[in-house]
Amino acid sequence: MLTSIAEIIDHTRANGVPIWRVVLTEEIEDTEQPEAAILERLGERLATMRSAVERGLSSDAPSVSGLLGGGARAFETWRQSETSVAGPFVGGVIARAQATMEVNARMGTIVATPTAGSSGILPAVLFTAADELGFSEDELVRGLLTAAGVGQVIVARASVSGAAGGCQAETGSATAMAAAALTELRGGDPESVGHAVAFTLQGMLGLVCDPVAGLVEVPCLTRNVSGAVQAVTGSELALAGLHFPIPADEVIDVMAEIGEQLDEKYRETARGGLAATPTASRIPTLRGPAIWRARRGLLPMADRRILILAEGRFNVFSAKTATCVIRYAADEVVAVLDSVTAGQTTNQVLGFGPPIPIVATLEEGLALGPDTLLIGVAPRGGLLPDEWQTLIAEALEAGLTVASGLHTFLGDDPDLVAIAARSGGQIVDLRSVPDDLPVASCRADQVDATVVLTVGTDCNVGKMTAAMELTLAARRMGHRAVFVPTGQTGLFLDGRGLAIDRVIADFIAGAAEMMVLDNAPGNDFVFVEGQGSLLHPGYSGVTLGLLHGSMPDAQVLVHSPTRKLSLEDEIEIKPVAEWIELHERMAAYLKPAPVAGIAINGWDLNESEALAWAERIEAEAGRPAVDPVKFGAEPLIEAIIAGQPVTAAERR
Repeated sequence: MLTSIAEIIDHTRANGVPIWRVVLTEEIEDTEQPEAAILERLGERLATMRSAVERGLSSDAPSVSGLLGGGARAFETWRQSETSVAGPFVGGVIARAQATMEVNARMGTIVATPTAGSSGILPAVLFTAADELGFSEDELVRGLLTAAGVGQVIVARASVSGAAGGCQAETGSATAMAAAALTELRGGDPESVGHAVAFTLQGMLGLVCDPVAGLVEVPCLTRNVSGAVQAVTGSELALAGLHFPIPADEVIDVMAEIGEQLDEKYRETARGGLAATPTASRIPTLRGPAIWRARRGLLPMADRRILILAEGRFNVFSAKTATCVIRYAADEVVAVLDSVTAGQTTNQVLGFGPPIPIVATLEEGLALGPDTLLIGVAPRGGLLPDEWQTLIAEALEAGLTVASGLHTFLGDDPDLVAIAARSGGQIVDLRSVPDDLPVASCRADQVDATVVLTVGTDCNVGKMTAAMELTLAARRMGHRAVFVPTGQTGLFLDGRGLAIDRVIADFIAGAAEMMVLDNAPGNDFVFVEGQGSLLHPGYSGVTLGLLHGSMPDAQVLVHSPTRKLSLEDEIEIKPVAEWIELHERMAAYLKPAPVAGIAINGWDLNESEALAWAERIEAEAGRPAVDPVKFGAEPLIEAIIAGQPVTAAERR
């Protein structure tokens, strides 16, 4: 690994090669991959970066919170007017930095250079240089190598993490990397590259990381813009022959020292700086159903009319997506499509909620004016029933958005994509996940919020419902609480998360860790939706990954007392006390996480029966038990806070 700018410069002089060649040689030795493979991979990264810029410049779609959206496109129009004084190069850098950051804020695909929070700087500089100065794709790849070399040195001597060193570490590092790349691209010698790094990085020293609402949006976007312009400035100064008196390595060392001395509230916690202003403190209330929809480019829930597809499967177990959406967002549902139960209403089939009509055909459903078709079932394996292909195509032909939580991605079907493009419809694959997720490193243990994970004695037992009810109860009690969905239904309803069962096994815990770190700032409680079950023959892996990645402070066990055998596999469900011991033991290897209580799934129980079961479970397990849908989850919140059980008898 490269550890010194001075050593890189010495190496270039001794061997008569540019910096990019030094970095490439180092990469070949480290990875044992051929040069062609490395260059090909960098070319792919470059293409991803350009795609993000182009999408950002052409879209007005809102960001996760609605704070951003359309700014890049608006500035692109402005800079081409006679009014702008930025000029083609600086104006292009400003527009492109905004574009990438807006795509990142919409959860689009970007390249972390070196982080997602600083991903707008290097693409802005490189692609403006290409478009305005005529650099080829091969030359831009070499620019990436030069930038990567500087990034390696910064990682070795300091950090590129806002959580470790403030925004100076993220945008400062990206600014230095971009300045180095631009300087060498334009013919600067290695010494000039070193001065460009020093010029740019010294101007970023002390910059705090204070993301408003804990989101990588404000002030991250404008800091990327100013960083990109700073990179151009530093490069210009160096190419003009100016020398910064402090060597680049020493500037990097100073950045590391400052980062270590920064108060924690100025290091990505959203508890200081702009994030702590009175206005910013109100912005977390924007979190909720609008966030996931904005991230996916969908309309806010209040503006949508949903037709739920549950053909032949509309019941509590086979259509749990439909069931939960009806429970928590019934006023946006216009109808359910199911020819088997058509003519009835949803409350007659499910036993709760308002009387939403059930229709037999898509034509009947379209007559009610929906704008979204939601696939409301989650079959084993998440595969698309063959007989639904035509129906989905017809919905897209009608201009509807089709939202699917299946493992079969509708967006991979060229015929459906062509129909959507022609009709103005939209395909949303809820289970789509990023391809750059981290490996877990126990960082979730560092958050200030109380993290609670719902776990279950079986699959399809109500872990999402329990997490949602815990979140709502905590909010009713005056706490700042966020629901973190890990499945397609939760994503459709609320919060910021991802479909964890779509994640490659090595990164499940890392994804859980990332979701906790993303959601904890500004909240008292983080309620993570559990998946699977520790003893399930098919889905135990995702359960353990969530447990170890989220590193909860407490667990809530979800249990259906009348279920004696697991669904589908018919494996005996052990007594609750054994489940508590198992979950506490599996958590304790990394961090103690007591089971604070039991959330009863009482869908098949009346209130008296649910209370009776709660008393039985409490006597067996020695922990509070409650049906949170019937009685609220406040007793579980109290148990988490106080560590003292509140019994069902006391609640009577």
